[in-house]
Amino acid sequence: MVRQSLWGDSVVVMNYGGRTDVSTVDWSGKAVCVIFFRGCQMRCVYCHNYHLLEGKNLVDVSEIISYLSLAKNFVSGVVFCGGEPTLQKEPLLEISRAAKHMGLGVGLNTNGLRWQVINEMVEKGLLDFISLDVKAPLSKPELYGRICYSDERKCDVEKIRKALDIISNVKEAEVRTTIFTNLLTPEDIRLIADDIKNTSAVYVLQEGMSVKGRFEYRSPTPSEMMEYADAALDVLDRVVVRGREGEKIVGRKRV
Repeated sequence: MVRQSLWGDSVVVMNYGGRTDVSTVDWSGKAVCVIFFRGCQMRCVYCHNYHLLEGKNLVDVSEIISYLSLAKNFVSGVVFCGGEPTLQKEPLLEISRAAKHMGLGVGLNTNGLRWQVINEMVEKGLLDFISLDVKAPLSKPELYGRICYSDERKCDVEKIRKALDIISNVKEAEVRTTIFTNLLTPEDIRLIADDIKNTSAVYVLQEGMSVKGRFEYRSPTPSEMMEYADAALDVLDRVVVRGREGEKIVGRKRV
């Protein structure tokens, strides 16, 4: 987003959602800061950042860049989250360029619908890590729509497929699926694993956690999480299981 300053100059601004100064969970193995972008074209039924879906808080990107110039002394990278960062292409690219110039790694959490922006970041060498949320099998656009739009709209899964084609060009990539037992079955996870098997991404199964009073879908038990992992391992050699007990890598059992 670009606006005019009082002096008539063009100023790039972002619809800013906040920040986390230090995180060790948003980019595995790294300490990073997290910048949140407001706005999202999805309305996922289990969204924890629902307060960022709408609203306006316009901030000059120079303020974010100044913050990163200080944060670089304490972290090795920055991860852009939302909301959906790719909806704000100009500030996303400008802040990414500045971060790379400072020697920071750049990571992106995305739903994948704006795959063209992801591709532009890759082509310009601005992306070191990507976490792509795949919410349901691509063969089930109606289920995808029920999860990410809370109604009967189908999701345009071909856009997700294009994003999957791109992520193998990123140094580090993960595909992440949030598990609630009354939304996805182990068979759904096996189908997603089949959707992503030709990418270089690590598949992460993330334990869904309900928020009392907002959404109360059923969170999986540790043993149920392993059932979902076993379904993915019918297709993939390894998966990462991430939940309240931490993170662990699970490999396929060899006969």
